[in-house]
Formats: sequence, C-alpha cells, structure tokens
Amino acid sequence: MTLLPGLRAAPIKDSSINRHIASVNRCAAMLSSLRCPPRLGWLLAWELAQAVQAGDAATGQAAVTARTAATYIGGLVSLGLHGGLDEDALDGMRAV
Repeated sequence: MTLLPGLRAAPIKDSSINRHIASVNRCAAMLSSLRCPPRLGWLLAWELAQAVQAGDAATGQAAVTARTAATYIGGLVSLGLHGGLDEDALDGMRAV
C-alpha cells in the first residue's frame, strides 16, 4: 500500500501510529466480505462501519459499538491524511 509509509512517518506518537495501523488492519481483514470496491472514501467507510457494528458470526468477530467503529474509520482517515489521499475521499470518510 502506498499510503502506509506516509502514516509511519507522520509527526504523531508511535503509539498513535500503531493504533491507527491496527485499525487499518482490522478494516483490511473485512474487505473481502464487503460489496463495494476497496477504495478509500465514503462508501467503503460506511460499509465497514455497518459491518463491524453488526459483527460476523462466520469469522467469530463480535459486534462493536459505534464509537469503536468510528475509531476504525479514524485509522483509515489517518492513513489517507498522512499518505496523501485526496481531500474529497478524506471528507467522505470523515462524514461517516
């Protein structure tokens, strides 16, 4: 992924970077179960938020709260922000 080096080099605490990467990895693990294309933006963030709040019995993933879903989406926003994603895609994810 070309965005990851930007996140790793971001001028934020290493613990925050690690938390964002963990959120991104959690989202990436769900991509194959989503209907939308795997492009960062509003639709992907919305589908991910819906999916993590519903949980997945097939994979054993428990449902999470809306706050936790927002943390996962925040990781994607940080990835895009520090990786140079265009502002429209970032705004779409922030709206979720």
